[in-house]
Amino acid sequence: MNEYTTTRDTISAGRHYLLATAGSCPGSKGTGGWGFLLMLIDGKEEPRQFPYAKQVLMWATNNSMDLVAAINGLQRLREPETPVIVQSASGYLVSGMNEWMPSWRMNNFKAGKLKNSELWQRLDQFNQARSIIWEKTVNLDAYLNVACADRMARLAVDGRNVQDNGVLNEAKRLQLEAGELERG
Repeated sequence: MNEYTTTRDTISAGRHYLLATAGSCPGSKGTGGWGFLLMLIDGKEEPRQFPYAKQVLMWATNNSMDLVAAINGLQRLREPETPVIVQSASGYLVSGMNEWMPSWRMNNFKAGKLKNSELWQRLDQFNQARSIIWEKTVNLDAYLNVACADRMARLAVDGRNVQDNGVLNEAKRLQLEAGELERG
């Protein structure tokens, strides 16, 4: 963590990233997908918005896809000093980062019983390097950005990946469905 304590209020009052993440794996193991919606917010404006989703074959679980979505979103941050609010419907991800991480770190991530150890270590590296608030979204209807990420992750399972190039027909359609963009 950084030298000072940050809260959601102090972060959201200024320039910050909002990263909405989701993972999907319909079976217990197999083909999965992950998605995220990354926004750079400065006050009320959203200067940049990047949706992205990808399919993962063979080794996926729903929990691993939730972690991979967060890792891929955090990897795309361009401003290292800008704080981040990560929103996810995954209790596994949010509890892991907010509650369980200190004991895992203290035990040096001994893999024995810790599933997805490498993914947790990568997330911890991000968490140590910048100010991040991890939030659990309880109701997807109240968190349209997480609902959009969830929909993209589900589409990615079927091989309908979304690229972060700024001209995203599929992502824009999803945002329209979620009521985030005006039709026109």
